[in-house]
Amino acid sequence: MSSIALEQRFWRLAFLPQPCLVLCGLVLTLVLGGCSKPAQMVDIRKLKELKDWQAVALSDMLNKPADAVCVVRPYLTEVYEDVPFRDHINAHLKTTKYQTNESEWAFAFVHGDSVTVQKFGGYGDRLGLGNGHPIVPRTFKAAECAKVDRARILKVPGPAVILGEDR
Repeated sequence: MSSIALEQRFWRLAFLPQPCLVLCGLVLTLVLGGCSKPAQMVDIRKLKELKDWQAVALSDMLNKPADAVCVVRPYLTEVYEDVPFRDHINAHLKTTKYQTNESEWAFAFVHGDSVTVQKFGGYGDRLGLGNGHPIVPRTFKAAECAKVDRARILKVPGPAVILGEDR
């Protein structure tokens, strides 16, 4: 083998792995970066651990502070409840091009000027949204929106949850 051929082979071997390493590093970054979820407002495991017909204060379930919460139902892209923070939530939903399907729903949390939307009910978590129930406790009133300091979560068979307030 000539010295020119050896030199060409050396440079190919020296620089060929670098693009492969860069590509592998990029793929690894995308995979690991895509796997990490932002911190959720409510831990789905906490909701699933509730017993059927158990009502708890929403504030006890939150991982971050919030002032108010609204339910965003499947297929809807805005909140219709007449509450002071509705326009703020709807502007956020429109800006983020929020969409769901028949099995997804969300809580939209308001804290100061920020809105955080957390989806539920997708194929991974299997937690539904109740529409009220014929045997909801008399002390519980279902609501589409509530101030967090008054909001309660009621777990019903399904599993599903209902947002509401104490009567």
